[in-house]
Amino acid sequence: MKTLYYILLGCLCLTSCHNQTKSHVEKCDLNISFYIYMAAMEGAVKYSFDIIGDSLTVKDYEFITREDKVYKAYKVKLTDDQCMELMKRVSALNQPCDKSGRIAKGGWGCTLKVDDQVYYKDNDISWMNEKGRYPPPGEIKSLIDYVVSLSPIPIKLEGYD
Repeated sequence: MKTLYYILLGCLCLTSCHNQTKSHVEKCDLNISFYIYMAAMEGAVKYSFDIIGDSLTVKDYEFITREDKVYKAYKVKLTDDQCMELMKRVSALNQPCDKSGRIAKGGWGCTLKVDDQVYYKDNDISWMNEKGRYPPPGEIKSLIDYVVSLSPIPIKLEGYD
């Protein structure tokens, strides 16, 4: 009887541990999209970053013509620590910031969406504080920089450190 009791107790522990691990992974409920495009040409995306759950997909676009473009997609699975860091940075976002009405001076524009809500949009983004051009607000820049740092490929943009 004791043997049966220990077997049942062991099975219960194993099932409990398995469910905890599975539920922890399911908590990584992220939906983040970030696009970098040529200034004043929102449709001319150079890089796109899509985080859904614990998967990051980065697409590197190459333009043949304005209408025709091809891309290479790179996908990585995020660790639990990376997911937690992303959720921490997303929770720090205060309010949406839309600077898309600014006249582009050349360079890059970007759009950041979290759960299909646009949190940041700028047609003339500067990664550094330049005269007449300003970087995104701190919490948005922190999230963007972190997402870019997770990229499986190097991101090559003039002015982006």
